[in-house]
Amino acid sequence: MAAVVRRTQPKRKKATPLPRKVRTGIAAAPTKSFHWFADYLRTDVEKKEIGEVLRGYIKENYRGEERTLLLNAPDYYYSSEYGTAATISWKKLGYEWPSNWDGERKIRSYIERTRAGAMRKLIEKDDSDKPTIPTKSPMDVVKERTSDFIANIEAVLDDFYRGVTVDVDNYSVYNEMIKADLNSFSAKHVVDYYIPLKKELEELVNNKTPDLVEGYNHMTVAKRKEYLKLIQLIVSDAERYVLLKKVARKPSKPKVKSADKQITKLTYAKDSSEFKLNSINPTTIIGAARVYTFNVKSRIITEYVSERTAGFEIRGSTIYGISAEKSRSIRLRKPEEQLSTFLTKTPTVINKFWETLSTKTIDEVSGRINKDTILLRALDK
Repeated sequence: MAAVVRRTQPKRKKATPLPRKVRTGIAAAPTKSFHWFADYLRTDVEKKEIGEVLRGYIKENYRGEERTLLLNAPDYYYSSEYGTAATISWKKLGYEWPSNWDGERKIRSYIERTRAGAMRKLIEKDDSDKPTIPTKSPMDVVKERTSDFIANIEAVLDDFYRGVTVDVDNYSVYNEMIKADLNSFSAKHVVDYYIPLKKELEELVNNKTPDLVEGYNHMTVAKRKEYLKLIQLIVSDAERYVLLKKVARKPSKPKVKSADKQITKLTYAKDSSEFKLNSINPTTIIGAARVYTFNVKSRIITEYVSERTAGFEIRGSTIYGISAEKSRSIRLRKPEEQLSTFLTKTPTVINKFWETLSTKTIDEVSGRINKDTILLRALDK
């Protein structure tokens, strides 16, 4: 009997399942609640993807010049608006916004801000045809920091809208500004940004305007009052911070021109052959405490005394820093004899000599120097 050969089927290897592609970004966001979804976008989604959501919404809902304008705002308008991106993405996934979340208002507010930012950018755009290397100016950096700070405030307001407990009494925008070391420009912008909302809520709570009541019908009366309190706190804290920055700002010191620059327009008599006088170098007047001048035409000698510890300065053809009480003028009857005292003696001796002069002292002096004025002497006391 022939042997029977059994043919066996080769064992098949179990197919190794391919690894599932790891979901990241918005695709990995939890959808159990809008609150969790929005928090995830704020903490785990990159700015680039946030920008894609916001730009995508603009491209889908706007056309022509309006779309071009809205897509031309500074970059930070598309990278820091997490709450708006969450609002748009949630709706796009087919979910309804929570009853206490005014998604339409959130998106509308974002579009208005972006339009305003794009318009400012358009106005500030350089008309020059010269190619420039795109760099962020210091003002662009400040604006970006301002937008990021407002986005953080908006995140707190988003939590309030969603029903997350916000400790209104202890929430301090002032402290947050100190931590961020915000400058006065950014703080003032925060004030300007929330003032309109503050006025709107005050009208809602105090006057109960029908249109506003209808617009906020998703909030209870108590919730509206609490919302107003929160916005008032934000505005008052920001205003207080602006005042702090004003007090802390170092006063700018006026630029002091050099003596040579101060005398460039000074007109005076360099010499007088009649009285045998020569003017001193006018730069010696700058910083002097006392100056004597003599008008060769009117024969009036003037004693200028400075009211400043830094002494005199000259602007144009006028001496500034004159003490109105101590400065004086008098007409000399015999200049040839009397001028030597003013040229050589001390102020104490000159003062005694002045009292012996018979002409009347002129108390009002202007400090004006002209082509007939000899600059006699400058003293440091």
